[in-house]
Amino acid sequence: MRTMTSGCFLAGLVAFCLSGCGDGGAPSGGPAPVASVSAPVNAGDAADAAVTSLIAGLKQGRPEVFWEFLPSDFQDDLNGLIHQFAERMDAELWDRTVALFRKLAGVLKSQKQFLAAGGPSPSQAIGRPKGTGTEAGTAQPTADWAKLADMLETVLDSDLASLQRLKTADGGKLLATAGGKMIEQLRALSKLSPDDDFAFSLDRLTELHVSVVHATQDAATLKFEAPGDTPLIIKFTRHHGKWIPEDMENEWPHRIGNARAWLSTALNPETIAEQKPRFLSMLSAADAALDKMAGAKTFPEFAAAGQHASLTLLSLFALLSGPQPEAEPSAAASQPVDSKEIVTVVVAGTLDDDAQDALRDRIKAVADDPDRAAAEITGDDETSTFKVGPVASVEAFAKRLDFLEITGVNGATRTITAKPKPRK
Repeated sequence: MRTMTSGCFLAGLVAFCLSGCGDGGAPSGGPAPVASVSAPVNAGDAADAAVTSLIAGLKQGRPEVFWEFLPSDFQDDLNGLIHQFAERMDAELWDRTVALFRKLAGVLKSQKQFLAAGGPSPSQAIGRPKGTGTEAGTAQPTADWAKLADMLETVLDSDLASLQRLKTADGGKLLATAGGKMIEQLRALSKLSPDDDFAFSLDRLTELHVSVVHATQDAATLKFEAPGDTPLIIKFTRHHGKWIPEDMENEWPHRIGNARAWLSTALNPETIAEQKPRFLSMLSAADAALDKMAGAKTFPEFAAAGQHASLTLLSLFALLSGPQPEAEPSAAASQPVDSKEIVTVVVAGTLDDDAQDALRDRIKAVADDPDRAAAEITGDDETSTFKVGPVASVEAFAKRLDFLEITGVNGATRTITAKPKPRK
């Protein structure tokens, strides 16, 4: 993994928010003006003003500015993922998991004397390189563990803790409430460790200089410069009245499509029913271990219960994350699907969510490279539209869609029209 300087982290943070990538290198010179905008600009304003506003809001610990930076259709996509999760997640498993983390937050506060005696504090575990700082076995600031417990409780007191509330939750409001509070708590936690970089890096966002390289009515090229970094050049486009990176616009449908597909697979009712007994068993074991930690009277008792709880929670997280790749992904699998490789498949007829998901999976499976295939679904009462790739030949791809009744193929627009085959 590449190690980044503080300056590179700043550029990388903004590049991650804007385009999902960043790079670092030789120092770049020149003074960096301080961003003074404190609220998102109107949709029609210049690209550099919109980005400067985003940076200023992030520096102020207001993550909701990233939501306001996004076009309305992107916001709808993200809210759709939240609502899809809430609709498909098993309520008993979710409530038991939330209760478990409430108990963990309580243990962090009630048994902080054992946590302080047992090793590095949270901020040191996050912020210090291995082999530096205070060694295990010596006293650590108990305030660190209390702040970590506060962060947990911030999440558990938000809409995230309730599937019923998540069914109608708004991502912007979640970021403005729980997200903003957590940033301040993480900033306070990180400041307890002099070697930690998080709070320092947020403060240095004002050193990031954004300038216009080229701009037209609907396109702009911006340069991002920070002391100690190679400048980043990012192309922007106007999408539904908002300035966003060109790469973000191109990749968004595929990322959202993949996220929907993952939710449909991971939260499939049959899969949940099969795995639920194992989940409940792990939750019960972790709950019992936390009870022992809460009731421990000596450090050895607390440490033994803590080790059991940690192993159980790690196993639970591994199960929740789904099957892991058996080997290092290949270079081809890691390459995103280019917009030129996308084909639009328009299927006439009414399909419910599960039928759309199943059809999307079948369409992806016959793409040119199924291992890196991506697909997005949109639909209404009469049609379902699937954007899928990579596909080189539209005509050849249409022939592989033998589970549909093809009604038209247009190679120029890369569009296939079809309808479901009648059941025999």
